[in-house]
Order: sequence, then structure tokens, then C-alpha cells
Amino acid sequence: MASSSLKHEVNISKDLESSCDYTLLITGVTGNGKSSLCNFLSCSNTAFETNNGFASVTEKSAAAIITMQGKRVKLIDTPGFCDDYETEEEHMKEFGEALVLAAKGVNAIGLVISARARYTTNDRSTIDQLSEFPELWPYMFILFTHANSLGTNEEEQNKNLQSTLEETRCPPSLKDLMQKVHNRYILFESIKPSDDPEEYYQRKTKELQAMTQNISEANDQHLYTNELFIRAKALLDQLIEDKAQNEKELKLTKSITDENIQQRLKDETAVKESNLEVQMFREKQKKLEIERDEKLKCLVAGTEEEVKQKEKEREEMRKDLDKQHQEKQLLEKKIADEKELKLKQEAIESMKKQLEEERKKHNSLKSDMSKEVNERPNKKWFKFLFKKPKENNS
Repeated sequence: MASSSLKHEVNISKDLESSCDYTLLITGVTGNGKSSLCNFLSCSNTAFETNNGFASVTEKSAAAIITMQGKRVKLIDTPGFCDDYETEEEHMKEFGEALVLAAKGVNAIGLVISARARYTTNDRSTIDQLSEFPELWPYMFILFTHANSLGTNEEEQNKNLQSTLEETRCPPSLKDLMQKVHNRYILFESIKPSDDPEEYYQRKTKELQAMTQNISEANDQHLYTNELFIRAKALLDQLIEDKAQNEKELKLTKSITDENIQQRLKDETAVKESNLEVQMFREKQKKLEIERDEKLKCLVAGTEEEVKQKEKEREEMRKDLDKQHQEKQLLEKKIADEKELKLKQEAIESMKKQLEEERKKHNSLKSDMSKEVNERPNKKWFKFLFKKPKENNS
């Protein structure tokens, strides 16, 4: 951005305690042009430190009060996200320290994305980090730098940007980002703003002032403060800790359950019952996690209606659990009935076998008796054989 070519002079003050009309915080990925944009807005090449290298220059948050469109504006430049020399935790800590410089709070937060780089992995990583604090989105808008890569004039640039966002190849995370910020964005030239730099500066600062004013009105003039950020981060840290503890308990419970299942593999009924218990337990844990996430959102939003709604949903989940318990009891009764029926069938089969054996024994005995009877000599035949001859009287 050709800030040195501007004839317009801006009063720059480092007295951060003095009053200002509104506060604007600039953040984004390292190398996307945050500090250069801040220098452009302040009509200076030295108000915020920059260079053309690959490494991040802004190691600590910097701020200055400038006069823009007749308004005193506190402009805050933050260290870039996705810096190889800092962790995500350190990035968020620096972001919190930038909010400290805002004193009373910020009216709007500008997220710088390079249109030339076409939404990189680092941009997605930055959005993922900021997404952990959903209360930021109402204050945020996008500042697309290097707009020259989208076209030769602003009309063409806007048209090409909208066309890119509507393409099926457009990253879903970028589309989601634009929805979260309600499609609020401003395009900035990066190499040669226009034939009339002064007119371009006036036009862009008016856009920026209007954007900040609209965001302030949408938030009922409420500022985003460091206290809100700290509270949200504490809740998030607690949620992460609770989730880790739940996962640890779930892993231990799963280990114990798996051992019990292995010991009862021979009993098919017991295996089914154990699997059902594990499934119900996991569903319960999942519902508890969803409930905890929703509770966090309710705490951040601070509305009683959402809390009541969540209580209603919690009651419905309890009813679902009771219903599942009843279904489990019905399943247990069905399994018991099947087992009892199986035992009765086995008893009937045993009795049939005994009757069959008795029948075979009876038939065998009957056969033996018949054989014995057939082998006995006929009594008449014996009489004939041993009949005495009659005496002759003559």
C-alpha cells in the first residue's frame, strides 16, 4: 500500500490513555499485510513495524491513536497467527494482551486475509483458533489485502470475489467464515492503489468507518473487552479439561467393560446385554458432552431463555434414557423367555429319547417271548408220540 505517496497527513499519537471515538483491532496470519494496512490507514511507513521477509516482525501488540475522517481512532496491530516461533497458546495470549491495549474494549475486529494467497492452510488454522471464541464473530469483518490479484478495478475485484465464493471449489471453511461475519468485508489494493491515492484513501477510510459504525450499532454499542475474552477462555479451558477427564473415564470404563465381555463370551445372552450397556453408556456420555457444549454457549450468551430451553432439552434426554432403560428390561425379559423355552425344548427332547428307548426295550422283550413260544413243542404232538397202543382182546 502506497502510504508514502499520500499527501494527506494524519495525526499519530502514542498516548493510549487519551480518549478516542472508536477502537479497531487488526489481526490475521503472518505475512498477509496487517502492519502494512495499519501504516496505510495512519499514512505512515513507520507507525507500525513491517518488512518484506518471511518472518513475523510484529512480536508484540502495538497501538496508536490516529485521526481518520475527523474521528480519533485507536488502531491496534497484533502479532500474526501461525508464526513458527510461537504456539497456539502463545498466539491467543498475545491476542488477549492486544485487548488490554484497547482499555475499555474494541468496537470492531478486522481479520486480514490475502486475496493473492487464495485462503491458505494457515488462514484455516487461524479461523479454527478464533472459532473457539464464538462471541468474537459479531465484532469481526474481513479485510482482503492484495486485491489487485482479483482484477484491475474495484468493481471487477468485488465481482470476482463473489464469483469465487459461489464456486463449488471454494473451501467450505471460507464460505462458513463469510457467513459467520455476515458477509462483511473490505478490499484493499496492495501494490498500486489507484491513479489518485488521496481519493482512494478517503474512500477506503470512509468504508472502514461505516463498517465499524454498523458493527457497533449491531452490537448495541457494546464493546468486546479483555474481560469477556478471559472469561470465555477460562470456560473453554474448563470444557477442554472436563472433556479430557471424560475421555479418560470413558477409556477406563471401556477397558473394564471389554474385559467383562471377554470373560462372558461363552454366554451369548450376557454378551448382548453387555454390548447394550456399553452402547447406552456411550450415548449417555455423548449426550452429556453435547449438553456441556450447549451449556457453555448459554453461559457465554448469558440469556435466560437459552438456559430454560436447554433445561427442557435435558428433560427430554432424561425421558429418552428412561425409555432406553425400559427397552433394555423388555430385551432382558425376552432373552430370559427364550432361554426358558430352550430349556423346556431340551427337556421334551430328553423325554422323547427315554420313551424311544423304553419302546425299543419293550419290542425286544416281546420279540424274545414270541421266539420262546414258537420253540416249545406242541402238546398234541407229544401225546401222539407217547400214546400207548391199544391191547388186542382176541
